[in-house]
Amino acid sequence: MATPEARLGLLIVVGTIPAVVIGALVQGLAESTLRDPRLTAGMLILFSGVMWLAERAATQKRTLLGLRLPDALVVGTAQAIALVPGVSRSGITIATGLFRGIRRADAARFSFLLAAPVTFGAVVLETAKLARSGHARRHGSRLRGQESPPLQSLAFSASPFSCASWLGSR
Repeated sequence: MATPEARLGLLIVVGTIPAVVIGALVQGLAESTLRDPRLTAGMLILFSGVMWLAERAATQKRTLLGLRLPDALVVGTAQAIALVPGVSRSGITIATGLFRGIRRADAARFSFLLAAPVTFGAVVLETAKLARSGHARRHGSRLRGQESPPLQSLAFSASPFSCASWLGSR
């Protein structure tokens, strides 16, 4: 790759692929069967332990510039695990980065950057689903607060960029 930015862009694309593929395969399951409160509680406990272990085991020797394609694939696959309620998307991706020897701040930055395309894709899909349902036509166009999930989602989509920028300045 010509520049570090282009290389990082490629890593983000590669890291996004597992989340998109797995998300498409298990979407119905994630929206129904996996919504059991006992499973959610179990996942909260289990992945709290995973994050604690990652923090303890982390070597933190590699920087964002040292990220490789296999790292992006593994972190991206971990991101897909967050389809299960009770698994923090940022928590599992940062923990996975730590397990792969990436410095904490760089793992967090990559995690937030990896969130942007997946979040944007989810916004587009949910907005299309809402449009197909006719809900907006039946209830009028509402672009205020709680009445506009697509607007909230678009605002949320911008947060990974601001978080990554903030982390990069520290």
